[in-house]
Amino acid sequence: MNSLASAAHLARFHAARSTLYRAIAFLIGAPANERSRAIARGILDECPQVSLAKDALEQALASKMVLADSPPMCAECGETSDAIRHEVFELVGRAEENTAGSEAEVLSALADRSARAIRQNDLMEAAKLAEVQYAFISCHAGKCLHAFAAALKARSSDYTHHLGDAIDLLIDSDQRMLG
Repeated sequence: MNSLASAAHLARFHAARSTLYRAIAFLIGAPANERSRAIARGILDECPQVSLAKDALEQALASKMVLADSPPMCAECGETSDAIRHEVFELVGRAEENTAGSEAEVLSALADRSARAIRQNDLMEAAKLAEVQYAFISCHAGKCLHAFAAALKARSSDYTHHLGDAIDLLIDSDQRMLG
């Protein structure tokens, strides 16, 4: 069954999404060392939810870390100045950087705001935020993050392959759950 039983479950779902996107954003730009691994594990420990994306991140952290440097984003779609991207970055008060990490950080912030709105019983705000996230993922971030994930998986590293899997799994889940 693919339903959420209560507002509390829904808030936890969005909080978990926020944590997973935050972990992904961190790992994209983190140096490949034990300190980064420890920080990423600390972030993931904040996510008690069971998730295929979390499992993929755990597998990445169990692998030999390599730099998952973020090439300029939007190379696939070429739309760094599209309206939805601008609106979403402005909504969360973030400068429009052209990296996969910034796209993931924005999705983390939006998911966190969704969780907060639900906990505060502001269902109109929660619904608005769900629509904004779905539009951003469908029209822009999903395409760019999937392209970045494909580039990560094309490398000859278990770490980058699992990180790419986590990105794909989370984006695909969001498109199903938010849509």
